[in-house]
Amino acid sequence: MSTRRFPSLDPDDIQLMTELESDATQIYKDLADKLGMSRPTVASKVRKLLDSDVIKIICWADPVALGYKQAIVRAKDNSTEIVGRGGAPARCFRTESLTVESSNSQTPYSAGQVAGLIRDIPTVAEFINSLVKMSTLISNQVTESLSQISQ
Repeated sequence: MSTRRFPSLDPDDIQLMTELESDATQIYKDLADKLGMSRPTVASKVRKLLDSDVIKIICWADPVALGYKQAIVRAKDNSTEIVGRGGAPARCFRTESLTVESSNSQTPYSAGQVAGLIRDIPTVAEFINSLVKMSTLISNQVTESLSQISQ
């Protein structure tokens, strides 16, 4: 059995991570000036933190800026498909259904959690009627059981 070894972090590493958390777009020279280190030291520390998986570089695209939110609103149920049925299923746009400016990607874009087709979701009136029907059945069963007990 292998034991995971955690990297040792010095106070400079902590300061560097704090600066990167506040603004990850800072250049090494600016970080070095703020932290009182040389630029090569900052570059080396960032590389060490990345290589040891202490920090990660993440890009998060804004779906509103990409027009994705409007595409979800316009989408029809038949323009989506369920993917990943084995593990964590998700409803995604079919590639031809979602066109986003400057996107050449064939990656499916998520369209929400899988909870059934929209046409399978009952209206409020249907839902209330089913609740009334179930409560009437339960009430009748309770009344019948009480009448048998009292006999």
